[in-house]
Amino acid sequence: MKKPKVFFLILAMILCIISIVVTAGFRTPEILSTSFGFVIIPAQNVLNNISNVFNNALHHFRNTNYLIRENERMERELEELRFLVTRLELLEENNIDLNELLEMRARYPLYDMIGASIISRDNNNWNSRFNINAGNSNGVSQNMVVVARGALVGRVSFSGHNYSIVTPIIDDTSVVGAVSSRSGTVGFIRGDLTLGSNGLVIFETELNADIIEGDIIRTSAFGSIFPPGILIGTVTDTINIVDQNIIAIVEPIVDFNNLNNVLIIKSVDLD
Repeated sequence: MKKPKVFFLILAMILCIISIVVTAGFRTPEILSTSFGFVIIPAQNVLNNISNVFNNALHHFRNTNYLIRENERMERELEELRFLVTRLELLEENNIDLNELLEMRARYPLYDMIGASIISRDNNNWNSRFNINAGNSNGVSQNMVVVARGALVGRVSFSGHNYSIVTPIIDDTSVVGAVSSRSGTVGFIRGDLTLGSNGLVIFETELNADIIEGDIIRTSAFGSIFPPGILIGTVTDTINIVDQNIIAIVEPIVDFNNLNNVLIIKSVDLD
């Protein structure tokens, strides 16, 4: 009696399995579709995210290149503007220099002068001797007096065919006879190696001489090179020294650090 029951039980189980398989057979596309959704859709999302990141990066790269090009263009334009401003400033400085030279011509009508420009400076001492673009061919000769901005610059120490060397009053070898406009105290303007680097000179006179801060110093009648009365500078300080002399510090009228153009006195017409 037990065998038929077991048989029917096994048969029922087999029928159930067949039924499940058959039913599943009709639903295979749905199962595959569900499986596809679980696998492909996340992958598509990942790919979309990667694509968005790449596109954003490409857009940023293009913008960066554009900004770089714009920056380079603006820098070029800025450099051109700087160059233009520099040229305008140079023209303005030259115009000021030329106006000052013209005023000096009018101030000293008895002097026969010619103009010249500084073309180079002494490499060993940049604020000392310098070369100008006028020489023998222009009528310039040694020991002619050089002026600028209404005041004394120095003298021509050498004259070539088309250039000359000028030794300014701040050079430590320069000596100029000078006088105080206020007191008439006479002495000598001397260049000094240390003070010359700051564009200053010294006025050396007797110990008890009347010289004070603020005195105007001019060339004196002593000496055979420099005509009298040319402005030199202003006393800024006085120092008593032991060897019977007074040393006064003088600031020249001429700014030697920014000197570009000069006048050379060829002769003095006293008639």
